[in-house]
Amino acid sequence: MYKCVFVLAALFFPVFFAAGQSARETANRCAADTRLQKKLLADAPFRSRYEADRKAFAASVQQRLRQKSLLRATPATYTIPVVFHIVLQNPSSVTDAQITRQLEQLNTCFAGENDQSALLAGFRDRIGTTGIAFCLAQRTPGNLPSTGIVRYTTTRASFDPDSDDMKLSNRGGADAWDPARYMNVWITNLQNGVLGFGSFPGVDESRFQGIVVAPATLPGSGNTQFNQGKTLVHETGHFFNLYHTWGDDDGACTGSDDVDDTPNQADATYGTRNGIQTDACSPAAPGFMYQNFMDYTDDADLLLFTAGQVTRLETALIASRVSLTTSNGCAPVNLPALDGELSYLVDYSKRVCTPSVSPRVYLYNRGLQTITSAVIRVRLGDTDRTFSFTGSIASLSGQVVSLPALTVTGGVSTLQLSLESVNNGTDSDLSNNQLSASLQYYPAAAIPLQQGFESGGFPPTAWDTLNPDNGIGWALYTGAGYASNTSVRMNNAEYNRVGQVDWLRMPQVNLSDMDSAFLRFQVAAAAYSSLSTPNNNWDTLEVMISRDCGASYTSLYKKWGSSLVTVPTPVTGSFVPTATQWRKDSVDLTPYIGQGDLLIAFRHATGYENNVYLDDISITPVIVAANLKAQGLLLYPNPTTALARLQFYPQPQKLKAIRLFDMRGALLRTWTIAAGTASNSYTIDLNAQAAGMYIIRAYFDDRVETRKIIKQ
Repeated sequence: MYKCVFVLAALFFPVFFAAGQSARETANRCAADTRLQKKLLADAPFRSRYEADRKAFAASVQQRLRQKSLLRATPATYTIPVVFHIVLQNPSSVTDAQITRQLEQLNTCFAGENDQSALLAGFRDRIGTTGIAFCLAQRTPGNLPSTGIVRYTTTRASFDPDSDDMKLSNRGGADAWDPARYMNVWITNLQNGVLGFGSFPGVDESRFQGIVVAPATLPGSGNTQFNQGKTLVHETGHFFNLYHTWGDDDGACTGSDDVDDTPNQADATYGTRNGIQTDACSPAAPGFMYQNFMDYTDDADLLLFTAGQVTRLETALIASRVSLTTSNGCAPVNLPALDGELSYLVDYSKRVCTPSVSPRVYLYNRGLQTITSAVIRVRLGDTDRTFSFTGSIASLSGQVVSLPALTVTGGVSTLQLSLESVNNGTDSDLSNNQLSASLQYYPAAAIPLQQGFESGGFPPTAWDTLNPDNGIGWALYTGAGYASNTSVRMNNAEYNRVGQVDWLRMPQVNLSDMDSAFLRFQVAAAAYSSLSTPNNNWDTLEVMISRDCGASYTSLYKKWGSSLVTVPTPVTGSFVPTATQWRKDSVDLTPYIGQGDLLIAFRHATGYENNVYLDDISITPVIVAANLKAQGLLLYPNPTTALARLQFYPQPQKLKAIRLFDMRGALLRTWTIAAGTASNSYTIDLNAQAAGMYIIRAYFDDRVETRKIIKQ
């Protein structure tokens, strides 16, 4: 059906059950529309772009139809590699045979070669056959042999279909293979009875593009309604920009799937149907097309894509998925006889905390012959030497090779490794024989340490950043700072990859010959959402400390949401702090005095809220006078003309109050100290007092300390 109407229908809930329909008839077949609808409702700029793109795409499809410009000369012009990620607590419960049958069903339906004998006569002239075929991927993104079926054991019984957790290894799922080269399909259990969902072009992030289906939808499952594999056919339709045939308008007859030859339809069809079916939107024969793959009917009734749908999905292939058509994922890997690869540095960290480093490299065998020897060349600064490996690395396996210790000079240097020979012969593929990495070493910085980001490049000397996803990270910002015009910023206003972690690491320090030490910094932050939003993803800032050069960390400070922001109300534009929107925070480092070299870092996890800024970062020591150490409490200067300081060592833990008395015992002033807020220093103001002697008493939970002071 085609009407020039874009409907933001009431799709916020997955499926609305019609009165009188049984549970069998109302299976929650697809969540693609509800995921799209929620994004449209939550993001007005995205909705505007989406509506414009939808209209433009519909126009291009109509132009192709008018020009009769078919995308193929013969069937199966395009073959797309598919990888199946089976993410289950028992992934072996899905067999290779089921996956093979599923792929066969996908190909059969897209080619229009499925049994269509039951297709209603009124729709036979509308059958379309696509020029798209699918193969199981024959190689990995790293060009190693593959079956296209990968199994992952997860601890999660099921996944929320509104999330993309099943597509993230760090959330119990499996990371996508390169979406530009493979159609990724995840097979996993979904909550709320959902059977699957597909990604519309341009809607989800690249790493989330693909299709998710429940194992119950695979051929051979026990679910007799949906075990013919047509859920994947349906979701692949979404993947190539097909909408549901009823236009997702909940019976309003005003929605559209933007296809001319699918009849107008009131709502989704459930269960099985026979003969011509009519409704308020198509009240006369041939009725509505409940046999279309983009309806919700049971698998047995789903029989066709129309010619109009085929033109649309092939247009989407060329417009949005064309890289899949040039992928080599369907081509088998022909292994050479001899091919060693320097894959990666093992336990690599660009921050080196000692002047000696012992690199380890993973040597992988991509060839048919067993690798028994290799020569690896190592270059670092003025060092240039070779290392000979002997052992046994079978085909398509690897081994960690430890290289000799190297001396690192101060600053940033480049480690270069090259595989010079394998089995005393020349490697057949030289493109994977090189590795290089940056190493940064600076001796522990002097304390006190101060950084205001006002001069030099970024990161400053002896600082570094970690940006694991190579996306938005900590960066110098010119235009706002605390008492300056520069600071460092996490641009969360544009960082939509929720949960991604970025690090800003300080120079290595050693806290010795001091009595206490504090990390202090200015922070400015705002949120896009109301701070009362429940279960929200908030930007989170932590201060981490490591005693082993970043191999492990301890969290000393963690703030998010209302505890982090310095602006109490939502900021919907990109937040830039004013002079009054900064807060000074402090972290006590005293427990780490004498603990050796330390690495302190700011760890940030994005919640796609708003920007976070840091400035004036410092580590300051406190060296306590010998007499204060001896006495534990010192009142000075004594005598004084006006002001005196009452100082404690160590910082008092059970201090409740400080009181000032005259010599007759009359109470002149009280300083009340709330639990957990005691400072190690208090100012005693005697300006209002006459010359003479006074008494200061410090009240603890378990004692009272008394000192006398003279006002001159």
